[in-house]
Amino acid sequence: MEAAFPHRPNGPRPRLRWVLLLWFVSAALVGCSAPPADEVEETTAGGIPFGQRLPAADLERLPNVVLIVVDSLRPDHLASYGYSRITTPFLEELLPRGTLFKNAFTTSPEAIPAVASLFTATYPSGHRIYEGVPQHRQRARTAKELRGVEIPLATVPPENPTLAERLKSLGYQTYAFSNNADLGEELDICRGFELVQDNLKHDARHMVRRVKQHAENLRNQTPHFLFLHFADPQSPYSTRLPWFRNSLDERKRAISAYDSELSFVDRELRRLEELLGWNENTLLIIASSHGEALWDRGRVGHGDGLHNEEIRSFLLFVGPGLGIPERVVETNVSLVDVAPTVLEILGAEVPESDGLSFLRLLSDRPP
Repeated sequence: MEAAFPHRPNGPRPRLRWVLLLWFVSAALVGCSAPPADEVEETTAGGIPFGQRLPAADLERLPNVVLIVVDSLRPDHLASYGYSRITTPFLEELLPRGTLFKNAFTTSPEAIPAVASLFTATYPSGHRIYEGVPQHRQRARTAKELRGVEIPLATVPPENPTLAERLKSLGYQTYAFSNNADLGEELDICRGFELVQDNLKHDARHMVRRVKQHAENLRNQTPHFLFLHFADPQSPYSTRLPWFRNSLDERKRAISAYDSELSFVDRELRRLEELLGWNENTLLIIASSHGEALWDRGRVGHGDGLHNEEIRSFLLFVGPGLGIPERVVETNVSLVDVAPTVLEILGAEVPESDGLSFLRLLSDRPP
């Protein structure tokens, strides 16, 4: 039985000023731990230039890249962060195989701008995506009705290549699966993916079934870049059995429903690993686009707050066969740093951007 929990009671969707303000907050937080200028120069120099395809022999030696984004995954609701319940046993099992970034921050309390930052290594002011497609349509319709003003839909600038475009240029096969209704092709965020499947009305279980239809290609086509975007742990929360614990207290019931969504997605992630057999030649990255408010300050949901419960992200890099050690890193990092790090791991050119490669934090040396 899966029942929808009532929608959050705290009113309108996010305002653009919050996203702009978060740009400064995230820049300040991450800037506190930025490497010296000479180290930045080292991470942006050299590498395989964008647009240069690798020879087949060199391409075969590169790892598969799997990037998984879970909406609203709030890190402090995981046992590894001290939570009283084990909500994500599969993620907990992954921790000894990789590096966990305890102080990772998003660039927006909304998923779509955050994913755009993840792909382009730029803050929202650079990629210009501040909202999802349905949000824009509603805002544009209201502006036209009240003031007769046309508000165009912003798209990722063509001069800012996405991570998928950069990996595809090397020779990677690129796949994207998402069940986030805000992620529309009009935004151009998924530019560079050869296959894009948006299961807008389906949950994680159905999305994994879609992936299963392409499992043979994913196992045989190497290297490939697989992007998976799960939107399940969002208000209104479904009560996922057997993890949901009912309560007469509305708040406890809502929090239990949220936790059950995390457990539901975690189970599907385990099924994905069993299905695709992520091996030593796979770079696995699991991140949350943002967190979720659960009555911390009288609010439920996300999108219009800049407190830790909304802007802290879960970020885990797994790749023991690639030399990524078991480690917990306390250094501040941002979602804009993920793409530069992936590119440097692969030996590709790391372009100048808002993000910095944190490959040095993935080495065997202490951070």
